[in-house]
Amino acid sequence: MDRASVPVMTTVILAVGLAGLLSGCAHLIPTGKVVHEERYLGPPEDPAEPFYDAVTELPVLPFAVWGLHFDEEIVVELADHPSWRMIELVRLELDDQEVWFALTAHRCGRQWVGASQEHQKYGAGFPAPLYETVIDAQRSETEETIGYTGNWELQTGEKIELEAAIRKPLKRFFARNGNAMNHSQETALAIIDLEYLNSAKISLNIDGQAQKLAPLSRGLLIQVAAGVMEASQSLTAGEDGELVRSTNGADPERFTRTDTEDGFALSADLPVATETWSFRQPGEQALLTAATLTNGDRQLMNLRFNPALPDLRHPPQGETHHRMVASLNGRPGYMAGEVVVKPGAEEGTTEILVVPSAPYWAKQRPARSILRFAPDGSVTVETRIENQAVWSFGDVPCPD
Repeated sequence: MDRASVPVMTTVILAVGLAGLLSGCAHLIPTGKVVHEERYLGPPEDPAEPFYDAVTELPVLPFAVWGLHFDEEIVVELADHPSWRMIELVRLELDDQEVWFALTAHRCGRQWVGASQEHQKYGAGFPAPLYETVIDAQRSETEETIGYTGNWELQTGEKIELEAAIRKPLKRFFARNGNAMNHSQETALAIIDLEYLNSAKISLNIDGQAQKLAPLSRGLLIQVAAGVMEASQSLTAGEDGELVRSTNGADPERFTRTDTEDGFALSADLPVATETWSFRQPGEQALLTAATLTNGDRQLMNLRFNPALPDLRHPPQGETHHRMVASLNGRPGYMAGEVVVKPGAEEGTTEILVVPSAPYWAKQRPARSILRFAPDGSVTVETRIENQAVWSFGDVPCPD
């Protein structure tokens, strides 16, 4: 896979409870809170003042984040297909319209995101390769059932035909902190809030051939998925001095600065979410305290740091450690860990490590960012996932 050509993001989708817990794999069962956020973070702390002069005037965003709410998705696990493990049809409500995506998971864990030409911009919200396909999908609803039909092509050209019937009412999960299994393990650190899951009667054809489905791993799922993703980003100053970011060569994203009680916030309205970075400002420093993703009134993810991350405009003198917690869908305690800031191995660079400690499936996907500072004041941010898991189903290698 040529990652540089992929408009990043994802979803790293889930279907945990499904394929894992229901097929008897106890280590895949969703859990609840893994941390009491306020006890773990402790009282607000500031890092030491910078030792070196600033090498840029731009506020620095240290790594790439992603997140989104799946309004409904049909999840189907294939029982014995030689290549494909899971097929998903996703419906989103964005910009007052229905947006459809198709997600395909290879048995090795790699995912692809299919979307029509007019919905390609929304596909940049998934941490997975994006391809163009025409999705002919319909949703129907009665007092007792929800029905779905969908037809589209995989990135290989194989034709998918799907029909699903789901009986109401939808059922809430009790333990909602879900496992992303091996999905997009190379490109995303993913944490998931499972809101609802109902089993469904589903039929799935690939190139006209009916597929054998896993007995229980099929249904309608509603969830929030978010985290840190692999990306190549550039930070520059706009005409009016505003922060401008380009991700994987896509159209620039402009951040608006808003003053707060103890500092300022930078926000950008993206196709699938609003992204906000919050800074505390003692004196001339800009200390990063949180990164938040929202969709309307829904808070998708809130990452908080204590001590606050140092002013990244200044090269770090040594290594510093910062406690980290993440809430999802307005619910606290979905991830704990730390962020490490240190001088990079390459002269003049800064290295940022995102190191989860819980849950264990997040712990298996730490992220590393390298910050490079150009003489003109611009900054490049390269975020990579350092997957440590050995997930696969049938030991099938990923395709080239």
